[in-house]
Amino acid sequence: MQGYLGETRDPRILKLADAAGVGTVIQRGNLTRSGPPRAWIYDNRVFADFQAGRKWTEGDTQEFLCDVRRIVRMPLAARPDFVVLPDAVGDASRTLQLGWEVLDRMHEHGLRWVANERDRTRDREHAKRIERSGVRFAYVVQNGARPGDGILDRFIDNWRASIRTIFVGGSTGWKLANAQAWCHWAREMDMRCHIGRVGSSRRIRWARFAGADSIDSSLPLWSAAKLRVFLRGLEQARDVRLGIAAETTPAVPIELGIEDDAAPASHLTAIRRTTLSAPARYLLERDMLRGRVLDFGSGRGDLKPFSGLANVTEYDPYWRPNRPRGQFDTVFAGYVLNVLSERETHEALARIRALLRPGGVAYLAVRRDVEPSSARQRCVKLELPLVHQTSSFAIYALRAEPVELGIAV
Repeated sequence: MQGYLGETRDPRILKLADAAGVGTVIQRGNLTRSGPPRAWIYDNRVFADFQAGRKWTEGDTQEFLCDVRRIVRMPLAARPDFVVLPDAVGDASRTLQLGWEVLDRMHEHGLRWVANERDRTRDREHAKRIERSGVRFAYVVQNGARPGDGILDRFIDNWRASIRTIFVGGSTGWKLANAQAWCHWAREMDMRCHIGRVGSSRRIRWARFAGADSIDSSLPLWSAAKLRVFLRGLEQARDVRLGIAAETTPAVPIELGIEDDAAPASHLTAIRRTTLSAPARYLLERDMLRGRVLDFGSGRGDLKPFSGLANVTEYDPYWRPNRPRGQFDTVFAGYVLNVLSERETHEALARIRALLRPGGVAYLAVRRDVEPSSARQRCVKLELPLVHQTSSFAIYALRAEPVELGIAV
């Protein structure tokens, strides 16, 4: 479960957040040209305005769309995990209306306005233009919204390619009563689910069991003790989601000003490629990437943009978070296991094997040139059939049939 801290510029807090793989929230009006150097989400600042007694205005819409234009101009790697669409606290009908209005006013790449307000119909071509901008949005569900509501379903279906996250907002009581249903609905729609304002250890456990993919909170900014609770709660939630006993998780040292030894987030190792990785090229040249292919842990892209193969699905928990559906003839995992812990490696191997069709094969490429002092990667040797090996990488084969997954580090 990914966590995001409320907006802060305190370097001590940001250092601890980076070490724990926790992102930050940037609010409307505070966006810099390049964005923060960490995972982040863009917040519409509706809740802060609500607390101040302000309602959403035309000026807020224009400021929001200007920020979206800035985000479109950012490199893909620098963009937020999602942009929270405008909403109205506690009002599902007004939230849906704002969503239609704002998306209808975005034109190609989010850089121009539509001259006249469009009818609120399923404009597929317009939705495709928004999709091509590459910006991913989150839709906020508020009091009164119901999973399976016909109008909301049509709205989500129209903008499915761009709205990839359901953000559970609303009053505290409504949220506690309905979050689990929304998490389930989001999963059925192949979307992610985010729950806002989750900061206490008890509420983090609740969000984990509700099925949330991510949470945010400003509560940890109040004190070092509250920050400690938030980071430890997230660490335990992540371990439980992986099937690891939370009690075995070492406590995260977060006294302000003290170095944190937590491993950095694995997504930071993903590079922007301009050609195929060496292991992928080796397999492609020998026609070993056959049938329906899954690039597991694809990062920012390897097989799909450069292989020329037509039937490639990408999955990466950070960069390409849509969960793969069905089973695959071939799974390729390029340099994935080097950035995982031993326990996460066992979990990843089990997941990969479950994604293989009977008779399918997974090719696991691991680096052989990892420096012993590297803080982000580790050297991995698998007790599996070796397909190919050089001084810089090795490729192992994992078949669909059950085998003992021995790992040597």
